[in-house]
Amino acid sequence: MEELLHIRLATIEDAKMLFEWRNDEETRRASGTTPLLDWEKHVQWLEKVLSGGFPGRTLHIVETGAGEPIGTMRSDERDDGFVEVSYTIAPFWRGKGMGKCMVLQFVHEKLAGRKIVAHIKKDINPASEAIARALGLAPFSEVSSDEPKEPPMVEWR
Repeated sequence: MEELLHIRLATIEDAKMLFEWRNDEETRRASGTTPLLDWEKHVQWLEKVLSGGFPGRTLHIVETGAGEPIGTMRSDERDDGFVEVSYTIAPFWRGKGMGKCMVLQFVHEKLAGRKIVAHIKKDINPASEAIARALGLAPFSEVSSDEPKEPPMVEWR
């Protein structure tokens, strides 16, 4: 994509859109937590994020230049000096190369010079692995899932 994307902080008005994206089957399959979310718990979580209830966490919405939301980026400051990034691509925008554009621009604009880490389910999401490689990350460690039949999570640094 030649034009830059617009990255803004999430607001409570984004709750429904975020809820729908997160409960999408493909999103849940790649997520560390796979069950469907409950609406009330989702809103409570979002309100807590927006009010600073998770110190070091930010949640952004990424939009096209025309203002169409394409995904979300979350970053979490860790005690070990790394910033963990995670993201969701809106179902409509999957497979169009927007994930890589979105993540690279977010890291460049919001986390320049920081040590980045990402958690990706092993062998489930090759697109996320390619994005991690584009960030200069490589597999570092593996943690088994608590959920039966779920693949381990790989930490990329």
